[in-house]
Amino acid sequence: MKSLMILMMVMSTSFACSVVDSDDRDQLRDMVASLPGAQGEAWKLMTMNAKAIQYLNSRDDNDQVGKYECRTRIGDKFGAWSQLGESLTVRAMLKCLRTDIVEAQYLSCVDAWKLVMQRRADASFERLKLDGECRYVWDFRYEPEKLPPECVDPDAVTVDDTVEALISSDVPPPLPGGLPPGLIPLLCPLAEHPEGWGCPDSPGGAPGQNPGENPPGGDR
Repeated sequence: MKSLMILMMVMSTSFACSVVDSDDRDQLRDMVASLPGAQGEAWKLMTMNAKAIQYLNSRDDNDQVGKYECRTRIGDKFGAWSQLGESLTVRAMLKCLRTDIVEAQYLSCVDAWKLVMQRRADASFERLKLDGECRYVWDFRYEPEKLPPECVDPDAVTVDDTVEALISSDVPPPLPGGLPPGLIPLLCPLAEHPEGWGCPDSPGGAPGQNPGENPPGGDR
């Protein structure tokens, strides 16, 4: 019996072969496919979060995802572009994505960082009594179109993507709309980490916690 984590790695092949797992997986797919509209859309966002974390976990923490550049204007002439502050890194993106907020997505995390940087630029321009403009510049390796589409496009997320996110997650965040009835019994035999779901430690054992309770938090 096992758990969820909204992010990394795909399902371990060692769990994929048994007849029981196959049956449970089919039922889990059916359950995910039958989620009502708003809940289904929220679970797509959850899946996008998981896929983005999985992708970034395979990259160097210090890689630059993007940078913010500004330039000043005197009259009708602009100066050269100059980087403002430090770059947005993979480490910073993962920190944003690992919050227990379904709206924390690859693109929304970039937008949040851009907003902070623009406020810093505006304050600097005002303090120095200068006019200017700023722009965000992607590192070409991390442009949205370079990522797997399910990281940035909800229309690209499939039922199987969501099932994999549920199965391979270490610690489940709050699931949008709560837990559908019957989710835990289907997920426990498949998932890689049982403790977050409150699954029995062994067949017939007592659950570590009530599946209806909020699961324990932790770093993902």
